[in-house]
Amino acid sequence: MTFGRPCTIPQSYVEKLNMPSPNMHVLSSAPEAENKDYSDGLFFTAAIKLSSILHNVLDSCYGQNLGFDAPESIASSISCLLDGQNQLNEWRLQLLPSLGFRIWDSPMSAEDVEKMNRDYIIYHRFNIVLSVRYNNLRILLHRRRLESFVEGFWVDEAITTHDKRLMKQMDLGSVESCVESAISIISTVHCIMMSGGWRRELLGAWNFSLYYTFNAALVIFVSLIVGSKERDNNPALWSVVCHSRPYMDMAVEAIRRLDSGNRVVERCGEYLSQLSFILGSMNLDVSDFNNWANLNLSAEFPAEIFNSQETESLGSLDWGEFMVGQDLDFLGRLFNQPQNGVDGVLQ
Repeated sequence: MTFGRPCTIPQSYVEKLNMPSPNMHVLSSAPEAENKDYSDGLFFTAAIKLSSILHNVLDSCYGQNLGFDAPESIASSISCLLDGQNQLNEWRLQLLPSLGFRIWDSPMSAEDVEKMNRDYIIYHRFNIVLSVRYNNLRILLHRRRLESFVEGFWVDEAITTHDKRLMKQMDLGSVESCVESAISIISTVHCIMMSGGWRRELLGAWNFSLYYTFNAALVIFVSLIVGSKERDNNPALWSVVCHSRPYMDMAVEAIRRLDSGNRVVERCGEYLSQLSFILGSMNLDVSDFNNWANLNLSAEFPAEIFNSQETESLGSLDWGEFMVGQDLDFLGRLFNQPQNGVDGVLQ
């Protein structure tokens, strides 16, 4: 990810470079070294190709993070989603198997982690890192459509009823994609952090694991809010949102185990604990999504706790090296609504 900044290296430069040699050897474990079966170069090839898709998504869906992109039209929004999803599908279904890797695009279980062989720790780690990156990029691709539900995307749009119906159906599919990938990320990080010994080494650097998990938890939280509005209209599709509630608590537990004593980790865990407490106060379950109408979020939970300016309390800590301030400001706008603000936001 670029932490909300434009890409530093133009994609045209990357396309001129040859992919890493399959014989490249950077990391090693004893058994793999003996077999001379190195997968380092193949991993970097997969990662570079995935980063190319990231560049395309930032370019077509986010205006390269320059802040000058015009409001998207119906046609450009559909084109962006379809093109990005096709690229991800091709990477996952064609390129990745040809390189000998696989990704976890479904929830990981403790049994899955236990079955991993220590002799192939590097191979497992590559699979997990690629899985988390893939799912995070999939969220990024579909996130705009999730935000459209919360921010009342269609309120001031002069579009036809047919276009509204078309976009709403696409939005529902995007929300489902976001939730599926968020669940996959959280379950992966949680299962590994709950394991012991060498399996804790399967994740990458703590800051990336923190970013991906925190972002995935925000997706779960906002999707549950959206679910309160759309459950009656499409209960079958929204069942995936209903059942995502436990993953909020799993994200909190996983983050708290990432790096003991780390102030960024502690702060992120506190944010998610606040969100989980809010969901808990609603007695949220798979059959009751109507409590939002009676819950005054702005009165009980001040918007300031979700404002990026609050990070000043951490002194010299550069929060921007971890995530974009707009992620927290987005929640701040959600909680800084009048008493009937939730319905107003979701209209």
